[in-house]
Amino acid sequence: MKGGFKHILLLVGVLIIAFVANILLAGSSVLKFSELNFNDYIFRNIRLSKALTALLCGISLPIAGQILQVLFRNPLAGPYVLGISSASSLAVGIAIMALNAFGVMGYVFFSKTAIIIAAFAGSLLCTFIILFVAKKVSSNVFLLLIGLMLGQIFGALESFVEYFSTDKGLREFVMWSFGSLGNSTYTDITIFSSIGVILIATLFMLTKPFQVFLMGQNYANALGIDFARYRIYFIVISSLLTALATAFCGPIAFVGLSIPIMTRLIYKTSDQKFQLTACLLLGGITMLVCDTLCYTILPDRVIPINVITTLFGSPFIIYLLFKTRNW
Repeated sequence: MKGGFKHILLLVGVLIIAFVANILLAGSSVLKFSELNFNDYIFRNIRLSKALTALLCGISLPIAGQILQVLFRNPLAGPYVLGISSASSLAVGIAIMALNAFGVMGYVFFSKTAIIIAAFAGSLLCTFIILFVAKKVSSNVFLLLIGLMLGQIFGALESFVEYFSTDKGLREFVMWSFGSLGNSTYTDITIFSSIGVILIATLFMLTKPFQVFLMGQNYANALGIDFARYRIYFIVISSLLTALATAFCGPIAFVGLSIPIMTRLIYKTSDQKFQLTACLLLGGITMLVCDTLCYTILPDRVIPINVITTLFGSPFIIYLLFKTRNW
């Protein structure tokens, strides 16, 4: 893409500004630059950790969404289209109900750890089912439909769990479903970032076959690329990135679906290396801005992140769609 490096530098600059603004503004009070001291408890354990979590979530979900939109050649494919979010939500619902039944929900560390493990386990369960199906069928449309049906099944089971949950358990589950970027420890961030970096680095090493996937299965096979094998690789990377974000942040809406669309509409290039880079940078900017808005729109109130990501992004996507009219 002509001028691609300048566009990336611009996005990096905006990302740095959004990161600093989030640390200063996204809290109960506005911090000053003089208070940005790593020895300060609020800066180190609340503001900085939350900003890093927002950045990681904003990077992971758009990359997962871009993979699936290229894989299925469908702009409506998002990181939760394969039922991963529904499976994760079901597992978390069961975990919260069990924690309340045993009376241990009040122990913050134990309950949070159990919820993270449950969310990741549910995501992995759905991933294994999808991989099993992917080995049996070659049609991406069939695989997409199986994912959608799995999502419906897990969603129905989730409703069953909610129906029999206690009032306290249901309230805890609803709060989790709103999404949260706070309360992340540096252990959480280390795990999230380490696995995420490995997955994204692996994807960038596979950008040549990933680029060919834009042309479809027949074109890939004609070039000697093992379509079935690489499809498994890409599904694993996308699923694990989605599982990470869901486990540590909850089911964050909009970002994974809309950011890839936004990058294509803005930059109008099929170069997947550029698109992936733009996705992770624009996704990080979006999550940081949305988290800042959560704390600044209403005084003394924190709006759930899922509300802001949907209301902030959807109108912009609609505007771009009408402006370009090329879908």
